[in-house]
Amino acid sequence: MLSCGQPELPDRVTIVVEESKRREKHIDDLEHELAGVVGVQLAEEMAQWRASGGGGEWVKFVSRTDDLPSAQPFLQTIALTFAAHLSGQSDSTGRYTLLLASSPLLNILIFNCRYGFRGQDKHVKAIGEELKRQIETLKGGGKGVRWNGKFVGVWLAEREGKMASSLLSQPLDDSASACSASTT
Repeated sequence: MLSCGQPELPDRVTIVVEESKRREKHIDDLEHELAGVVGVQLAEEMAQWRASGGGGEWVKFVSRTDDLPSAQPFLQTIALTFAAHLSGQSDSTGRYTLLLASSPLLNILIFNCRYGFRGQDKHVKAIGEELKRQIETLKGGGKGVRWNGKFVGVWLAEREGKMASSLLSQPLDDSASACSASTT
């Protein structure tokens, strides 16, 4: 497989290992760049929605199909880039909730910021707990304005995807009802 004789084998293995490490680093860099682009696109989509008269809480459910062993860092980079892009805008006072999902091994990240409202962590926890209630094999938890979860099974956009999307469009508790929900 290495197209060499036995004396050259250690050198060839070293070359193959180094090439593999370079490829993995390159893929990691590209994934980070892609997550940044997705985060900026979401922030611009929200800004455009607000500029066209959208009020209340902007909610968004984004589901991707990725074959990453752990998509959690990818989803976190999207959320962090989204928030960083908003903080650079002059009007960052809007309220939003993002539910990011990656399948087939489902990773869920709920990211929320509700400037000027107390209980934003309760809102995120309520969404996460309701998802866990409706999807039996979903495990997860969170702290503050983030909730992370993993799902075992087959995530179907027509079933779990629609349920997650509709869940975002309705108030779940007293703190969530302080905002009017808007779906995008």
